[in-house]
Amino acid sequence: MNIAQLLLAAARAKGERPALCIGPEVVATYADLAASAAGLAAALRGRFGLQAGDRVGIVMTNTPAYLEVLFGIWWGGLVAVPINARLHAREVSYILASAGTKVCFTNKEVESVVGSIAVERDFAVVSVDSPDYARLAAHDPIALQRVEAGGAGWLFYTSGTTGRPKGATLTHR
Repeated sequence: MNIAQLLLAAARAKGERPALCIGPEVVATYADLAASAAGLAAALRGRFGLQAGDRVGIVMTNTPAYLEVLFGIWWGGLVAVPINARLHAREVSYILASAGTKVCFTNKEVESVVGSIAVERDFAVVSVDSPDYARLAAHDPIALQRVEAGGAGWLFYTSGTTGRPKGATLTHR
């Protein structure tokens, strides 16, 4: 079981229908989104050497690429660690370290903050606004990776209002 199976099923059944739009503009069809997710998954597993269950951070403002990244993480059998882009750099750093992320996706609005943390914490940073991201998404795709139903799909962190943020896992089920 893998959450990305939902995207794969939609791509097979409704491939040319709009999946991501900004207003009236179609950004991606279901087939496009599935192809990008499979390419990102291949890059994460191959280029970055990630293994099933490894954690991938997402510190981004609202953009269609967010869903490409999220489904790419799941497609590869990895765990998504979404982090609020409005958090202070100190909080983002703590969460990335606590989660043990090996790669973090970001965009131009917050990439300088994440980049400075990466230097301290030693993980790869990929900005969805960079030419490198387009190459990753166009990577030769891999098959959807199998994940146990009870396997982690998301690792969310609490707000930390009464202390340090704590991770809460949601499974693919």
